[in-house]
Amino acid sequence: MWLIVIVTLFFTQNVIVYGQNSANRRITGTVADSTTRNTLPVVTIRLKKANNETIQVLVTREDGTFNFPAVVPASYSLSLEALGYTLKEIPIDSLAFASQTIELKSIYLAGKMIGLKEVAITGDRPIIRRKADRIIYDLKADPESKSNNTLDMMRKIPYLSVDGDDNLLMKGNTSFSVFINGKPSLSIKGNLKAVLKSIPASTIESIEVITTPPSKYDAEGLAGIINIITSKRTGDGFNGSLNVNEGFPVGGPGLGGAYTFKSDKFGLSSFGGGSSYHSPQTSNTNRRVDALGTTLEQEGRQRSTNKTAYFGTELSYLLDTLNLLTAQLNYNGSRTNGHSAQASELVGLDGLLQSYGFENENKATGYGVDAGINYEMGFKSMKNKLLTFSYLFGTNLNDKNGTIAYDSRMNFTNPNFRQTDHQRFKEHTFQVDFVTSIKKLNIEAGLKGILRNNSSDFDYSSKDPVLERYVIDPVRSNSFSNTQNVFSAYNSYQLNLSSWSINAGVRLEKTLIRADFSSTNSIANQNYFNVIPSVAIAKNFENRSSINFSFSQRIRRPGINRLNPYVDRSNPNYEVTGNPNLEPVLLNNIQFGYSNNKK
Repeated sequence: MWLIVIVTLFFTQNVIVYGQNSANRRITGTVADSTTRNTLPVVTIRLKKANNETIQVLVTREDGTFNFPAVVPASYSLSLEALGYTLKEIPIDSLAFASQTIELKSIYLAGKMIGLKEVAITGDRPIIRRKADRIIYDLKADPESKSNNTLDMMRKIPYLSVDGDDNLLMKGNTSFSVFINGKPSLSIKGNLKAVLKSIPASTIESIEVITTPPSKYDAEGLAGIINIITSKRTGDGFNGSLNVNEGFPVGGPGLGGAYTFKSDKFGLSSFGGGSSYHSPQTSNTNRRVDALGTTLEQEGRQRSTNKTAYFGTELSYLLDTLNLLTAQLNYNGSRTNGHSAQASELVGLDGLLQSYGFENENKATGYGVDAGINYEMGFKSMKNKLLTFSYLFGTNLNDKNGTIAYDSRMNFTNPNFRQTDHQRFKEHTFQVDFVTSIKKLNIEAGLKGILRNNSSDFDYSSKDPVLERYVIDPVRSNSFSNTQNVFSAYNSYQLNLSSWSINAGVRLEKTLIRADFSSTNSIANQNYFNVIPSVAIAKNFENRSSINFSFSQRIRRPGINRLNPYVDRSNPNYEVTGNPNLEPVLLNNIQFGYSNNKK
């Protein structure tokens, strides 16, 4: 029997233009409950044209406020949607744009009446969903995902932010884990900024921000977990998408696409692409004054161009109704060329003590790979049980080099120098998970072992003024390696009753670290044990209100650079060193929430 497969191939070409138009206006306001007058966070607001086409989507902040920053004067409507509230439409006439800012002040949403009759519900797809331990941002429901990269979309997601250097932050912290389709990704985490800039958001299904990770997940990452879900296909057939974009003056050309295929027992989903990202020149100033009144002033400027390519795929094969085999592969590579310059002055109470300038031509290359395989085994006589075996290999290789040339010297004799850094990271992960259920109680348990091997070779060469060539300086060069092995076991329980939802678990982690620092002829050994609890409780009341409480612990282990006692003196005015006796940081995370929806 032949199957007729409907093939859909989407091709979209989007040109992203970054800039500021003096004719643009702002639309601001605050959303609140019509009964309690309390402000409402995470309300989805869509800005629509007169033909009902959605052009921008955002969600209200924690204080209920919102801001559409760049709107071309025209006739629009705002569509406001929140769980438990009636959909509200607000027309905006083009004449309202006579002022620079349209301030709508307070917008009140009425609670939705719940009827007993069967109804058909139609409306826009919700952009954010909340669960006890996470929020889920649906990129497919946001029209801006068709033309933005993934990093740009993350600026809109609650708990996530991007700093001035385009570094991704979760709850203001750089310590978090990155997953792809529920699996940790060492390759993307090692080059996160560049990879997220190069991935078109149109190839991503959703992004989960897990603020209270259950005991199943590693305790690493103080802020939590960011899980990127790629597009998949559930029925037989295939589809694909292609995205071409251009950004200027910041950014550059990019190409990305996604492809999904499913036929009977076999499934495949892939995404990939590349980009060239230009960061125009920026400036910075650093000023420090010591107790004696001596002032150090440094003014710098820098620019860079980054080229990134990436590819990710996931394969699945259903051996029979009880056995499933899956595999995944992620790859990314990047090359960065940068130029920076700095002018430095050391000024005392009696005048200028020292001054110099320098220029730095630097290059960096790197690539990362994740490869894993998973086997899920069901039981014919026990349908409620599932056993999973997993293996994951990850590696990151990064090479950096820079040449620094000094000029405008005054009381400054340091020679020109060149420095190179070769970093290698490898990780093997073995894991066994077991899931079962007893009536309304779900039980999970598992064992995991992570074997890490990291190394770095740093060479510092100074230019000999007589020989006119660079000579390695062993005092300022550095070499080290370390192994970090983490062995863990977990047990978690989930109980769902009529109005109660309880999740509780505990994770045991044993960490063994050995670091060898050849440049200082020293060794650092660490051995510690952690008990990591996690609990989340939610209660729904008959008056349509609810409360929830969660508690978890997160851990941040010191990296090899933090443990290394080597003193880095590459900047003449600063010294940087590590401490081999550093202990891990343990964070207690407590969250409490209350919601009340009135009719």
